[in-house]
Amino acid sequence: MKRKVRSQNSSAKAEPRLTLVHGGTDYFEQLHRMIAEAQTELHVQTYIFDPDATGKAVVEALVAAAKRNVRVTLLVDAYGSGSLPKSMIETLQAAGVRIRLFGPWLSWQSLHLGRRLHHKVVVADGKFSLIGGINIADKYHGSATQRAWLDYAVKIESTEIGAQLNRLCDAHFEKRYEYRRKHISDGNAEKHVDILLNDWLLGKNEIQVSYWKAIRSAKSEMTIVGTYFLPGRRLSYSMRKAAQRGVEIKLILNGTSDVPIVRRATNYLYDRLLRNGLKLYEWPHSVLHGKAAVVDRKWTTIGSFNLNALSAYGSIEMNVAVESKNFAAVAAEAFEQAIAECIEITTTNLQPRQKWFQRLLNWTCYHLVVTGFSLLTFTAYKRFWSPKPRAGRLG
Repeated sequence: MKRKVRSQNSSAKAEPRLTLVHGGTDYFEQLHRMIAEAQTELHVQTYIFDPDATGKAVVEALVAAAKRNVRVTLLVDAYGSGSLPKSMIETLQAAGVRIRLFGPWLSWQSLHLGRRLHHKVVVADGKFSLIGGINIADKYHGSATQRAWLDYAVKIESTEIGAQLNRLCDAHFEKRYEYRRKHISDGNAEKHVDILLNDWLLGKNEIQVSYWKAIRSAKSEMTIVGTYFLPGRRLSYSMRKAAQRGVEIKLILNGTSDVPIVRRATNYLYDRLLRNGLKLYEWPHSVLHGKAAVVDRKWTTIGSFNLNALSAYGSIEMNVAVESKNFAAVAAEAFEQAIAECIEITTTNLQPRQKWFQRLLNWTCYHLVVTGFSLLTFTAYKRFWSPKPRAGRLG
């Protein structure tokens, strides 16, 4: 968990102000406040932007911001936001919003089957940033009758990080590759914030490496919120070794899922995870969509990165990593509140799921999903033309 970059005069700078944001009303209130208060520039980049009530409200807010001369830029994934109608895009453009769809499935440059824009980031006036795993759609907002998907984000007030994220968002929008390799951070010894990127095609592997380092250095406890949880061998080995040296590892996983085959694939791992000494908890109230962890109540990561091969080697991801005991305590408390509403999975209540046909189904789903992820990440590198080839090796 050692930091790559630290300013020599960081102690003289103001600390970044951090707020843990919960999915649902909390997140969208923060989002609309940032849009409404933006004065000069606003970046919104997301995987899913649905044309439902939540999406329409955000479109109206972006149009209003553009009409008061805020420079508004919207980048959405062409697959994740494929339901965005042409009429809504034209409404945004007519108001002066710059909008682009990232990665059509097939272009003259490349195949984009596995390479998706998966991060979720909002930057206002180069000062306020909102980063997490929450997309723009009704299911992430919730309603009076339907609980929002369980997810988290971090709001950051920092001109240092905001200015750097502005440049990064511009680089993504304008397809400039050189800036995507820069490291983004701010803070001091008491509170340090890193913006971690995963973009394997461009040699960025920061989020995956941060998980490996955090697990290897863990001393007492760790909680991981993991949707679509299918860790690779190296991460699984690191968790097993941590548990063997006495680290208490809690996994908050899906009790229900929007992708049932992936949940079945994760269930295939349950017996092994329990035998390795990990504690498993299933969130049953809505879809679990969070991607977060807190280690030893001093290091926290929250963002868009799933612990599986597709996030590690295919998609463009962004996480916030925070070294701060105070912020880690807030995150740990939020995760404990979620655990209090979960169902703990033990060897006893796992037995009814261990009938031969269920084991066979889980085994089949696991191998289908792992093979599918491998194919998707393979196509992410089958580029007809690459502005800058991938650097580095797995390690």
